[in-house]
Amino acid sequence: MSRRETEATNGRAATDREYAPAPVQTDGNGSAIAAFVLGFMALTFFFLIFTGPAALLFGLIAAIFGFVGIGKAKTLGGLHKGLAVSGLIMGVLALLLAIAAIVGGLSLANNPQIQQQFQNLLNDAQSATS
Repeated sequence: MSRRETEATNGRAATDREYAPAPVQTDGNGSAIAAFVLGFMALTFFFLIFTGPAALLFGLIAAIFGFVGIGKAKTLGGLHKGLAVSGLIMGVLALLLAIAAIVGGLSLANNPQIQQQFQNLLNDAQSATS
């Protein structure tokens, strides 16, 4: 007797394949992952591209997701708590660096000596091209 016939006689339907049961879906900590990714993006924007407003925005969102992720990790037994903490740290760091860069840039732009040097530089460039 073949395997197919044996299975059919044992009360089971004869199939060519046996399928594993569907995996059980567990709760995840997406906030922690989002905090890490956004914190990394915020630092990348600040250091590589040096765009303060984007780093400011991503840093703020990463800090918020970091706090939410830490709280969610407590209810999930510490799932991705390290990602949440590192995302929070990177987000706050990018936020502080972006604020410092924006404030520093604005204070330099309002300095009369810097404005005069910039005007002299522009005048020299225009005279060199003429």
